[in-house]
Amino acid sequence: MLSNKLSIHGYAYAHKSNPKEITVENKWGGSLGFKTPTIIKYEDESYSTIKSWGFDALPEKPSKRRKNVDKSRPVELFKLFLLNEKPTFPDTLDYRKVISDYLRKLGEMIKEKVDIHWHDLDFYNKVLIVLMIPAGYDDHAIAIMRGCAFSAGLTREKNSRNLIFITEPEAAAISCLNPLEKLHNLKPGDSFMIVDCGGGTVDLSCHELLANNKIREITRPTGGSYGSSFVDKEFVGFLRRKLGSSTIELLEKEHYNVLQYMVQKFCRRVKIPFTGERSNFQPYEIDLDDYSWLKDIIKGGKEKRLLEEADWSIYVEYDDVKGMFDHCITKIIHLIREQLAQLQNKRCSAIMLVGGFSESEYLQARIKKEFNKIVLNISVPTQPMIAVVKGGVQFGLRAETMVNRGKPSDIRVIGFTCCHISDSKIFINTKWPPREVYPKINTILQYDRNFVNIVNIEQWGYPEQDETRPVELFKLHLGNLQENLKPRLPVAYKKAITDYLYKLGKLIKEAVKKNWVGINFTENVLLVLTVPAEYSEKEKAIMRECAHNAGLINEGDSLQLQFTTEPEAAAIYCMDKLREYDLLTIGTTFMIVDCGGGTVDLTTRKLIDNKRLGEITERIGDFCGSTFIDNEFGNFLRERLGTRAINLLIENRYSQFQRLVRKFCRRVKLPFTGNNTRFSYELEIDEYAPDLLEYVSNETRKIMEDNDWVIDIKYDDIKKMFDPIIERIIRMIHVQLLNSRNNGETCSAIFLVGGFSENIYLQKRIKQEFQHIVKTISVPTNPVSAVVYGAAMYGLSLKNPSKADATMIHTRVLKFTYGIRVLGIWKEGEHPPHRKIYGNRIYLFDTFVKRGTQVEVGKESSPKRGYTPLNPSQTGLRFELYKTLEYSAKYHDEPGMELVGTLRIDLPDIHLARKRPVAFGFYFGDMEITAFAKNELNGQNFQTKFYLHKDL
Repeated sequence: MLSNKLSIHGYAYAHKSNPKEITVENKWGGSLGFKTPTIIKYEDESYSTIKSWGFDALPEKPSKRRKNVDKSRPVELFKLFLLNEKPTFPDTLDYRKVISDYLRKLGEMIKEKVDIHWHDLDFYNKVLIVLMIPAGYDDHAIAIMRGCAFSAGLTREKNSRNLIFITEPEAAAISCLNPLEKLHNLKPGDSFMIVDCGGGTVDLSCHELLANNKIREITRPTGGSYGSSFVDKEFVGFLRRKLGSSTIELLEKEHYNVLQYMVQKFCRRVKIPFTGERSNFQPYEIDLDDYSWLKDIIKGGKEKRLLEEADWSIYVEYDDVKGMFDHCITKIIHLIREQLAQLQNKRCSAIMLVGGFSESEYLQARIKKEFNKIVLNISVPTQPMIAVVKGGVQFGLRAETMVNRGKPSDIRVIGFTCCHISDSKIFINTKWPPREVYPKINTILQYDRNFVNIVNIEQWGYPEQDETRPVELFKLHLGNLQENLKPRLPVAYKKAITDYLYKLGKLIKEAVKKNWVGINFTENVLLVLTVPAEYSEKEKAIMRECAHNAGLINEGDSLQLQFTTEPEAAAIYCMDKLREYDLLTIGTTFMIVDCGGGTVDLTTRKLIDNKRLGEITERIGDFCGSTFIDNEFGNFLRERLGTRAINLLIENRYSQFQRLVRKFCRRVKLPFTGNNTRFSYELEIDEYAPDLLEYVSNETRKIMEDNDWVIDIKYDDIKKMFDPIIERIIRMIHVQLLNSRNNGETCSAIFLVGGFSENIYLQKRIKQEFQHIVKTISVPTNPVSAVVYGAAMYGLSLKNPSKADATMIHTRVLKFTYGIRVLGIWKEGEHPPHRKIYGNRIYLFDTFVKRGTQVEVGKESSPKRGYTPLNPSQTGLRFELYKTLEYSAKYHDEPGMELVGTLRIDLPDIHLARKRPVAFGFYFGDMEITAFAKNELNGQNFQTKFYLHKDL
């Protein structure tokens, strides 16, 4: 049993006859350590012959006198291509070749080790290889890794069953099982968090401890490129300020090995031993006499003058090092907060820090200080650096340890309605080619082998072929997921969205033509697209661009395309339903629980006047839609048929797996009421997934043959799939009701909308929980279509002249804090030294309005006055508007900050020097932010709307 990790590489191995004896490799050529760097050197720029790899490819100590020691630059960071990032890389080199070459060298070492321990063992048939991968790898990245492993000679067949994958957080969680139970007395039902702090990335996930030493993943894994190498980059930035940008650029281009040696020396002497205690710190001296030739390439100027005054020595002080760490650690703390937020009301019993960076005493101290009042047990296991590789071996020895792996098959669905302003009668489309009769269709495409044209022209949304795997989840590229968590697609995500809108547009145009003959579509039809509430101006601009390219509008900025959010559209639809319950009175407060496929979103609204709605609490949501029950069904199949078997089916025969899921949905999930305890369904495996028969183990095959390849799904099995998901929805409703009470409001009604809301069992559970608190709990007519109906009603309000001056959405509660970047005064003790721009100046975040504030739509706010130019000869001012999820912020570049847009204004009259005050403000419209500025001397006004920017 072998385990391997792509980062700083390491591997471990064990024999199934003695599973407790896991050996971690600690000898790499002439170097000792549990891991070796992911780095490789070639003989020349043909990249045909490997010169060295791992530790041997690291730069040697440079000569004091000779600067032409070794200019050959190693190839590194090649795995970032699989996380959808593009590091600096030779133009003529394919990153897949580098991965294959590195795995080949590693494989040679592994094979040699296997032969030493188990002579004459058939490597290709008797050795199971487990590759650990970042949580951000999608199916496309895993397929590339499998192909590279095959090219490297690790497997004899590309689809060999002797190569499997596990994510790094999952492997770390498995490795921590025993330490968690011993150190923290965890029991089944308790949850814990794994924070895997590596060199390149930090990956987080939360798990629940189950019976029989099993665990399941209970949050969506998150992460980012905030590993220890982030501190190295900050150190290079420090050198840039001391030596000058031109010097660093020359080192990076001509003397990369020298620069890397300086970084490695800093790591050994400063980064690794840094504790964060000022009393334990000794300033670190970089003596440039050790690189005397370096003096010759430092250009004259302020940097050279300061170095000469310091006798060519650079001193790294405590505050400098602390600043290098703090920026990185702040991002990690933010990720931990996000994981805790995903748990909702479930308590996290322990946080385990693993990975090489977790050994940093300063990182440990900061995390414990931040969370020790929330999480009682925060610890680092013995040898945290090897937790992942050991967990990989344990997973290979006992793959069933993880009973809830991977993302749900979150296939979004979409639909449309249409109406004419003359009678306001709304029609909903229920016919989708070739035969489906339903208000919505899957957001999924299938292309030809070259991923150029869509195949199954009459079956888009319901692809069945195995020729190419369907392209799905492309809308996630518009969400606020971190880049490394967005799915890898075989086509550009904008192309997929455009192609899908083109197919949808053809149906819409046919429906318009059929109902209203002679209508000019692009001139006389108003399109209203509903988008998730979290979409920023950037995402809406991209949707507009795709709609234009799909032929839905003639011009990119056409007013014939408008947007509204999904929760607001649902609220508008339900506002019309208040009359049915005698609640159509001013001041009525009601909650919308939009239960969709991927997410469940809650919003609480108040009827203001003239059929206008106000928002009284922040919207909340979670990934607990109906597809998570599909995911639980997948886990059920893994328990019955084996994890390897189901994973191979998904990888090689995806359409057969989807047939099993769809059969489960139609025959089990949709009709389940929770009333009939004798409910059961016989699922015929050989009929719907015949290729699965060849993937199961011999033991499972015998059991299934005795059962005629039929799996009996019983009442308790189904209830176990539903209950964890429904309990998360119930917890969110409790939170939303509490927030309403805190704002002095009483919720009069709860409306359940969305496709999942039609489930009888979900309705029953919610009514049982809240019927004594909320008088009216109802599922309106056509709940699956509530959003598209509400969108049509919103569009009618825009087109009806009598209501042109009154938007249906009156107030909103902000989910972000907004402000601008300003140049302020640096203060010792309050601001870190590395944030100085020049002199005593520093960039700060000037808050205008905080998250949670209720604002009136379309109402201009009072501006802030007194902004003046810094330079007397300045001819203009630039205001940069930022937003963050945090309730307060100090700097414009803190983790989570996003640039909304920029407003530039002219400032004539330079003879007045700095005495030219400007007022700046902004306000919120239906689906845009309007920023304005006024020159207070000449009265000149400037204004812009942030909703058409494509490059923010």
